[in-house]
Amino acid sequence: MAKADISVNGKRYLVACEDGQENRLHQLADRFDQRVTEMAGVMGDIGAERLFLAAALSLIDELEDTERQTGLSHLDQRISTIENSAVQALLEAAERIERISGRVERAS
Repeated sequence: MAKADISVNGKRYLVACEDGQENRLHQLADRFDQRVTEMAGVMGDIGAERLFLAAALSLIDELEDTERQTGLSHLDQRISTIENSAVQALLEAAERIERISGRVERAS
């Protein structure tokens, strides 16, 4: 198990992580530190614990928005596929109706 020395809101933390994941942990910590700094700019000096909570809630909100948009995009793709299948089925049905209609006319 590896350890990474990260800094958030001016305070250093030694955090355990899987071997080889130290750089990724630093990237995540930098992003979290940026969000904490943004929250501090908006909320003022409310204490590290509250800033961390506000930053975490903000990131979760952003994640859920992204997940919802991704889900909607996936649904749009499925709807488009279903619509295309329906159009193709209607075209094939129309062709069959025309062929049958032609046979009926010739038989009369």
